Amino acid sequence: INAIHQPSWSYLREKLREVWINLQLANPAAKAIGFSWLVDQGLPTYLDERELAKWEQYRQHVKEMGIQILLLVRCQCLEHYVSVMHEHVHEMRERKGTKKLQQLTIDLKNLRRWCVSRNSQFDMLLHFLHDPLVITYEELASNHSHQLHRVFEILGLTARPELWQSHLLKLHKPDVYAHIQNAEQVRKALPWRWDYISHSAT
Repeated sequence: INAIHQPSWSYLREKLREVWINLQLANPAAKAIGFSWLVDQGLPTYLDERELAKWEQYRQHVKEMGIQILLLVRCQCLEHYVSVMHEHVHEMRERKGTKKLQQLTIDLKNLRRWCVSRNSQFDMLLHFLHDPLVITYEELASNHSHQLHRVFEILGLTARPELWQSHLLKLHKPDVYAHIQNAEQVRKALPWRWDYISHSAT
């Protein structure tokens, strides 16, 4: 449910109620429902009175309904940027019938601009979301059992290892520089300076 682009949060409330009823009819043992929200569906760059009022309505709705927000944050910006760019290239190649991923040539100005914008979005989300549970991509990848235990606790479910095994196909090699044509130039720019750091992302 891409709720942020709806006229009001009443749409979200009604849609969730409809999904919940249908889910319980199909599976009475169901514990929770939710919706995914991608970062590019996030806040506008300028918040006028109308947008602020919408967010206040959202916060009130979240409090009343007992909704828990799980915010997945990817701290490493270069890895995030390469992943996003490769996704776009992968989609284009699938349309053309080829799937081999090529190395990317990184424009450092574009990389820095993208990272600053992304980090600003994360800050705004942390400010406006109601009491989110922040989970970092890096922690999830390296110690997923600890992170997912927290999610299972919120849902009131028993954490079983088989439930968090990923069946997704990994498109990237562990070393991000293996995917970058001008890797040495990017290394010298010290891209870690643009990683996201937040006291909430712990």
